[in-house]
Amino acid sequence: MGVGFDWTDTALEENRAARLTPVLIGLSLLAVFMALAALYESWTISLAVLTIVPLGVGEVQ
Repeated sequence: MGVGFDWTDTALEENRAARLTPVLIGLSLLAVFMALAALYESWTISLAVLTIVPLGVGEVQ
C-alpha cells in the first residue's frame, strides 16, 4: 500500500530534456571553440577568448 507517483506527459518530457542540458551546453561550447580556432587559426587564442568573454560579461553586470 502507500502513495506513489510517476512522471507523465509534459513533466516527463521536461525531465528528459533537463538531463540533456549539460550535453548540449558542452557541444555548443565545443562548436564555438572550433569556430574561433578556425577564425584565429590558433588554439590558444581561441581558448583565451572563450574564457575571457564570460568573465568580462560577468564583471559588467
